[in-house]
Amino acid sequence: METFKNWKKKPGKPLDVQLDELADMLAFGLSIANQQEVTNEKLEYGLSTLRKDGYLYNESQSVWDFMSDVSNVGLEPLSAVIIPLDIAYNLYSIDQLIDAYKKKMKRNHKRQDGTADAGKGYV
Repeated sequence: METFKNWKKKPGKPLDVQLDELADMLAFGLSIANQQEVTNEKLEYGLSTLRKDGYLYNESQSVWDFMSDVSNVGLEPLSAVIIPLDIAYNLYSIDQLIDAYKKKMKRNHKRQDGTADAGKGYV
């Protein structure tokens, strides 16, 4: 999914990069939900709303609408978790997102303990 830079000769990003970026969104969303103490009940409700909805996530107007909403209204902590899951459900699969998330967390933990990307300012 790449909704900008449509002027590039080869638009788009490889699938693994797309999923890595979506895993970032999920990680930030989970962090926000945890800090705001979103309950299991709210998460279960949010998960129950996932469905193939035909929303055009990969169009520039969709991104513009989303960012306008966030800018004008804000982002509820529950939405910060549900949005990346909804994108995965509609454009990829939840399993692909979970795999990308696990891979990202493994790399992040290695960065935190100094066994990966040494000298890049992570520790």
